[in-house]
Amino acid sequence: MIYAKCNKKVLTKPADGIILNIDRNQRGIYFTEEQRDTLMTRGCASVGLHLIWRKKTMRGSTKIILAAALLAVSFGMASAQVDPPKLNVYIKDQNGNPVQGVQVAAIEFGMNGPSTHTIIGVTGADGKVTTFDLTINKNYNLFYSSHGYSPSISDQFNNPEYDPNRNVYATGTNIYYSTFTLTSGLTGVGRLVQEFTGATANKILFGGVYNMSSQMQGGSGIVRTDGSGNGVLVVDNVPYAEANTYNIGLYDPELNRGIGRNVMTALSGSSPVVSYVGGAKLNFNQSVPPARV
Repeated sequence: MIYAKCNKKVLTKPADGIILNIDRNQRGIYFTEEQRDTLMTRGCASVGLHLIWRKKTMRGSTKIILAAALLAVSFGMASAQVDPPKLNVYIKDQNGNPVQGVQVAAIEFGMNGPSTHTIIGVTGADGKVTTFDLTINKNYNLFYSSHGYSPSISDQFNNPEYDPNRNVYATGTNIYYSTFTLTSGLTGVGRLVQEFTGATANKILFGGVYNMSSQMQGGSGIVRTDGSGNGVLVVDNVPYAEANTYNIGLYDPELNRGIGRNVMTALSGSSPVVSYVGGAKLNFNQSVPPARV
């Protein structure tokens, strides 16, 4: 008698077929495509498998033959990598229309901030990002941002109202869907841009704007460095303010170094974007690690 288990429960007892069983989690999956699909809908994975054949002998006992170990199985019965968990994100406005150009980040936090499993994308005209391939057994926090729209990244960090649907724990070959609503019409806000170099290569960094007058955060941004540790931080939806109101900066947890500068130009309707690029870029190699107490 051949049987399969998924989450320690017997699912079915077919007349024939071969079982693939994950011994660590006691989850099984059939070798035939039809049986395989049935189990997949019940949450059974198909990576890192033991191939086991069970049949009834003349004496009525069960003989187990281990035919292969740690076998990855494709639908075509050929060796192939099983699809990873996937995430689809859709961004709409308050009227239900898709929003283009929204930065979407699926962030997996490690010991030193966002890990290498973090993914960043930008929505197209249909309001969707290219499907994210997630890493199995990783926890992702979702953030989204676009100039002129609320909520801001800072709001999403600090306001529990924006928590629902913003966390995904990737398992098996599951496909996840998240839809978020941005509200347009945000006025009286500008954009600050800061180029930098000398950071950890291919690293996701958080940057921010600090209001030195109110001693409060003025905005947040997310940036991925290139293979040489260069990048451009963009912080949207920063309220208009006089010159020398803000400080813009970043922190690299791998280097344990931070960089920043005062924004010496007013942010206003006549000057809605203030950029520090080229010769005005900041260099992590010239920064000083925080003093230890």
